[in-house]
Parts: sequence; C-alpha cells; structure tokens
Amino acid sequence: MGRCARTLALQKRKSSDAKEAQILHALEAYHASQPPLLATPDLHYGPSATTSHAPAAPLPSLRSIACKYKVNATTLWRRDRGGSSNHAAHLSAQLLTPVEETVLVQLCKTLALRHLPLTHKLLEDKANALLAVRAKASGRQVRKMWTYRFLSRHNDELSMYWSSPLKTKRGLALNPTNVHEYFDVLMEIDRVRHIRPEFKFAMDESPVLLGMEMTTRVIGPVGQKLQHRLHDGSRESVSLVVTICANGTVPFPPTVIFAGQNFLKRIALSPTGYTNNQLTLEWMREFELKTQPSGLHADEWRELAVDNHGSHLTLAFLDFAASHHIEVIGYIPNSTHVLQGLDVACFGAFKTHYSRALAEYRHVTNRSITKDTFLKLVEKPFKLAFTPSTIRAAFRSTGLEPINPSAILPEQLAPSQTNSAPSAFPLELPAAVKAVLPLLRAVQSHASNMDMERLKCAAKEMAELLKQVSQEHQSETIAPLLLQPPPMIHTQSTQSDTSCQAALRASEARNQASQRIIETQNCTITLQAMTIEEQAQKLTSKEERKQSKHDKLLAGKVGRHLSGEEFRAAVQADDEECTAAEAKCKQARDTRKAQAELRKEKREWRKEEQQRRQTRREHELAEWRSECSHSREARRKPPKRPPVPRRALTPERFQMMVKTQVEDHGSGLSEEDKENGDGSGGDNGNEIVTDSD
Repeated sequence: MGRCARTLALQKRKSSDAKEAQILHALEAYHASQPPLLATPDLHYGPSATTSHAPAAPLPSLRSIACKYKVNATTLWRRDRGGSSNHAAHLSAQLLTPVEETVLVQLCKTLALRHLPLTHKLLEDKANALLAVRAKASGRQVRKMWTYRFLSRHNDELSMYWSSPLKTKRGLALNPTNVHEYFDVLMEIDRVRHIRPEFKFAMDESPVLLGMEMTTRVIGPVGQKLQHRLHDGSRESVSLVVTICANGTVPFPPTVIFAGQNFLKRIALSPTGYTNNQLTLEWMREFELKTQPSGLHADEWRELAVDNHGSHLTLAFLDFAASHHIEVIGYIPNSTHVLQGLDVACFGAFKTHYSRALAEYRHVTNRSITKDTFLKLVEKPFKLAFTPSTIRAAFRSTGLEPINPSAILPEQLAPSQTNSAPSAFPLELPAAVKAVLPLLRAVQSHASNMDMERLKCAAKEMAELLKQVSQEHQSETIAPLLLQPPPMIHTQSTQSDTSCQAALRASEARNQASQRIIETQNCTITLQAMTIEEQAQKLTSKEERKQSKHDKLLAGKVGRHLSGEEFRAAVQADDEECTAAEAKCKQARDTRKAQAELRKEKREWRKEEQQRRQTRREHELAEWRSECSHSREARRKPPKRPPVPRRALTPERFQMMVKTQVEDHGSGLSEEDKENGDGSGGDNGNEIVTDSD
C-alpha cells in the first residue's frame, strides 16, 4: 500500500473512531440524565404514606444532548433503541468473520518474519480456502480488490513492501543451535585468553564495481514511469580487504586487489581480482606485524574474526596464526549478513559514499573511472564510512564486543523455523495436539525396533489418549457453559418443561457433534504435523548426505574456533586425504593413458603382423600354383596345399597390459584384449588370409 493511500485510510479510520466515541459519550450523558426506574411501592395506607415532593426539574431531551455533543439526533435515537454502529454493520457484512481475519493477520505476520511473505494472490488463496471450509455449499470467493481492503482494515499491523532477495541457505543457517554454539566458543576463548578490546579484530573482503553507481532518488518530470541516469557501465571488479579493531580504529590501510599477477605493498594482483590462498597468507603476515603487541602486553593473545572463505581454512594460514598467538574465529556458514560487522555496518555506508563520489567525479570530469582514479577516489569515502562510532557499532550490533548473544534478535532467527520440525506450522497448534505430539515422536523414533502388534497397540493407546486430552480440553472451555443447571422456572405449564428438555437435548447433540468435529480436526492436524516432520527429517538427511567433509566440519561447534588444535588437526587430515586421493587419481590417469598408448601400439602391431602373414600366404600360394603347373606337365602328383601361416605370439609388453587390466577390473576382457599368441586359424580354401581376431 502506498504512503498516500495508507495515510488516507488511517485518517478515515481515525475520523470514524472519533465519531463513534462522540456517540458513545452522548448516549452515556443521555442515560445519566434520565430518572431511575421506579421501585415497587409500599402497601401502606394512612397519613404516613402521604409525603410532600418538590417540583422536579425538566429533563434534557435527546435532541438537546445530540446538539451538545454535535452528533446526529436520528443516529442517537436509533442507537438508544439498540441499533448497531457502522463498524458493527460492516463486520456482519464481511465475507470473513473477525476471528478468521485475526488468524489471517497472524499468519501474514508469522510468514513475513520467516522471510516467506504472502503476495496479493497468495493472500486471496488463503481467504478462499477459509471460505471453502466454512461454507462448502455456497462456493463464495473473495473479489479482486478484497486483499487491498483487507490491508486497509489492518494497516496498523500489516503493510506492503518491496521484497529483498535472501538466499535460502542464509535464512536457514542462522538457527538457535548454531548461534548458541558460536557464542559459547566466544565466551570460552574470552574466559581462557582474556582478550582486551584493542586486540579484537575483524577482517572481510568486499568487491567494488569501478563504474557502477547505486540506485538513488533523482528529480524528473511528472508522469514518467522510470527516470534513467547515465553511468559508465564498467563492471570491472576491485576487491577491498579491510581490517577493523573493536576499539574503533583501522589498524592499517586496506589492501586493494586488482586483476594481475604480483603483490605490491598495499596493492595486490590476482588473476581473478579476488583474494586467494597466497594473498591471504601475505595479508596474515602483514596483520601480524601491524598489530603485534609490545611492551607489557607482548604475550597477550589477539582475536581475529573471519568468514569461511577457503583461503582462511588452509593449514598454513591457521598454523601461522596459532604460532603467533592469534585466535581465529569463524562465523557460522552463510550467516555473515547478521554476524559480520563489516557487512552489517561498514560496507553499506562505504558503497553509498563511494557512489556519491563517483557521481560527483563523473559530473565534474565527464570521464570514465580507471584503476588510477579509483585509488584516488576511494580515500575520502573510506574515511567517511569507517569512523570510530561506526566500527564500534559493527562489533556491538553483532555481539562480538562486548560478547552479547541477545544482539541476535528472535526475528533474525525466524526464517530457520521453516526447516524445524517442531515449528513446521506457522500458527499455534491446539492444546490437545501439542500434548500428544511428544508421545507420537517418541513412538515414531522407536518404531523400527517394534513389531507390528506392538505398533498397533501403541497407535491404539495414542488414539485413546488423544480422545481423552480432547475431551479434557473441551471440558475446560465449553462444558462448564453447557453443563451448568438450567434456571428454575416457576410455572405450572407442562408444555414449557417439554420444550426446555427438547432444547437441552438438541444442545447436547450439537455439543457432541462439535466435539467429534474437533477431535477429527485434531487428529488430522496431528497427522499433518507428523508427516511434515518426517519429510523435514528426510530432506535434512538428504542435505547432510550432499554435504562435503569441509561443510560438515564448518557446520559444527569445532568450525567456529578455526585456530584450535582440533580444527587444525581435522584440516590437516582432510588435506592429507585430499592429497592421497589426488595422487591416486593422477596415478589412475597415468595408467589409463599408458594403457591407451599400449592399445594403440598393439593395434598397429597386429595390423602389421596380419599384413606380413597375408604377404607370406600369397607368396606360398604363388609357389604352390607354380609347382602344381610343373607337376601337371611332368605328369607327377601335385604337392599339398601349404598350411596357413600361424600367428606370431603376442609380445610380452602387451601380455603384461592384459594382466594388469585383469587385476585392476577383476572382470572379463574384451575380444581384443583376450587375444594371445597361441591361436591359429585356417583360410577355409580362401586365397586371402583372414584373421580370426
């Protein structure tokens, strides 16, 4: 809802409320001015019954009171005789009841806190679903503009916003368990090391687009849908590595990373324009020199908070930090938008100031930004953004200094409830369902170890318990109203007693029917809750299977203390395993390459050997035909046909290849690899030798 529409609706509601208050004050004044009801007269006669009365003052009329309070006399007369107000009349004409609208408002607020806000279409679908449940036969649905009127009625609780995208991983990562473990690690390090604020640091890298300006509000003519603004359009990225201290200072100037190959003091060059393992290690060495304690504090430890970038998890980086008394703290994965102070308080202000400086530079010079001009242009915005108050606010708002777990608000943890089985429903469950769900979870967790009969017995017991809890819940709310004794009616009419008894029986039947409906709904909600929990557990286990060892290591409490011995030992074991796996893969690649070369050489050798046998066969057949012709002329017996030349034995190097393949694969070989040098074949009367392989 726009600001103007919201203001008009609020003004209209305030005016209506003020008018209703005036009517209520007028009714109260009119009723106070009227005489009390006459009491029952005493049945006495005689002189004591006669008393003298003073003349009564004239009573104010209803019209005079309406004029006094500036309300309509007809409206006051109608309200005095039991008429309803405009607000009550509108409530009775609405499609949804006040209770249903209250539940719908609560649903909108809860889903919005979980970062799953409803749109107009989704809100319309929810309202139609409520109408379908309450009045199945009518088939009524809300109209197109109903959602706008609904938001207008509840504009004190709901409003429209432009949504800002947030990754699902970020929304689900910040859950109470992870936050509790994160602050436990901070408190444990603070208890053991006693690190003072001047030795607490935080580091982060942020990309900056050289020629891109942020969206700003500008002035333009009326009637345009969009006002464009020219800019450079260069999307070349430059990274700033900034370090801040909890005492409100910047210990050393930021490191600027351009795309390149070398490292030049405050300017680093990398092929991608972002940090890598080598640059991070160089930065750590400089950090150690610039922040090293001296004098009486030479032996004190320092604390450094970083994100879970791969360059911060290398064994060289962590070993260097541990050997120089630096405790490295890792944020919860995918939670830097809440826990990292540079992202929360500093970088946003810096990019705003940089965008203004860039716009001013382009307005004055009308030239594109370059790397040289960027280094000159970035100095002033950096000083304006990284002030002592902003830096202290960055540590304070994230609970890093002073250590404060309550700095993470419940609203920031709400999105993780979507992936939590006990909080699967956005609305509060009935008391009966909440009472039975723990028993259902316990039985479900041990269902795999139970036989079918015991499972049926447990299900029957749960059904009885659910019925008992539902009855007790109903007896606490509805039963006292329906089971109280009827009022005593002093009458001699038998017909009135009969009608009262019939009304009580009908009321009892309706009560039983309502109780059955409530029990059915409780059972349905329970089954739905269990189904959602089961699906959530399956999805969670599926995601855990997809996680790598690196992600599993960072997900636990160990992943918060990066410089700890346990995490460094795990990183070292993971590196060794990765090295061994890489060496094995390389060996397998080399073996496959060598075998491919041998197969190629074997094919060439076989082709040459077949060619030699064919040539030899043709030569022997030519000689045999010549001898046969001479024998016919001399009238001698012709010689026998020469045998087919035997194939040569397979060279030993090819046989070793076949043996290696058998050992590696343990399965049968192809017809090509099964060939050995022992086979022989005939030509079947053909003059051309055919190789059987």
